[in-house]
Amino acid sequence: MDQEPLIARIKEHCLTKPGAYEDHPWGETVFKVAPKGKIFCFCGVESPVITVKSTIEKQAALIQHPNIEKAAYVGRYGWVTVKIPDDDTLRTCHRPDRRELRGGEGR
Repeated sequence: MDQEPLIARIKEHCLTKPGAYEDHPWGETVFKVAPKGKIFCFCGVESPVITVKSTIEKQAALIQHPNIEKAAYVGRYGWVTVKIPDDDTLRTCHRPDRRELRGGEGR
């Protein structure tokens, strides 16, 4: 499957979030939310792999999916890494809410 359309859809989805913008710290593609610039998604640029913010409670359910695992280093805070080989997996991805992005639940 061609990866570019999936990566484009991930970016499009992230940018539809209120206050969301794309940034490139450390040479990585990330999506942040204004005004504090908190990261809610790390996005692969060559392969459709993302790491997104979740809660510990939601993480336990999400990692039951075969393409979702606890993220390295930040998994203890609820983050998950998602390998997205197809549209079905893309639809399964977690959609963070504003409370989580502001550092509320799941911190």
